[in-house]
Amino acid sequence: APRPHPGSTPRIRPYKGLDVLLESLKQVDKNTHILIAGECYENWVKYSDIIESMGISDRVHVISRFVDEAELPAIFGASDFLVLPYKKASQSGVVATAIHYNTPIIASNVGDLENSVNDGRTGLLVEPNNAQALAQAINTWTESTRDPEAICKEYDFVREERSWKTFAQRIVTL
Repeated sequence: APRPHPGSTPRIRPYKGLDVLLESLKQVDKNTHILIAGECYENWVKYSDIIESMGISDRVHVISRFVDEAELPAIFGASDFLVLPYKKASQSGVVATAIHYNTPIIASNVGDLENSVNDGRTGLLVEPNNAQALAQAINTWTESTRDPEAICKEYDFVREERSWKTFAQRIVTL
């Protein structure tokens, strides 16, 4: 099978704030587990040291390799939400994948992410590089009762707004 476009598969890079997510786990409900998926583009020891020193290895599950597009349904299907604790970003390719799978997103309010997350409806936005705020958002989302059907409807609207048909109609209208 052909490799998907580089932006469509998760890649672990320093600006993505994995260290912030791991740090937030100290304050996140102990029943919450995280799945880290993607190729690591720096020394993984940095993260394994954080995981070991915090004693959270039983709550952190890692797929540290290229994630094939065929694996995404299982990964997103096993996930209650996607966390993007970016320190800086212009946009994120994995957002489109989350929207495709109707997966809520908890993200730092950086770059274009505020235009991808309907705060309180399809996810939550937090201050970047703030483990405490991230932990609070994760706890808030997991403790609340969210209607999956309402999230799907929100994403249907997002998909319609971002469709080629809508784009073309706006150009014609101008």
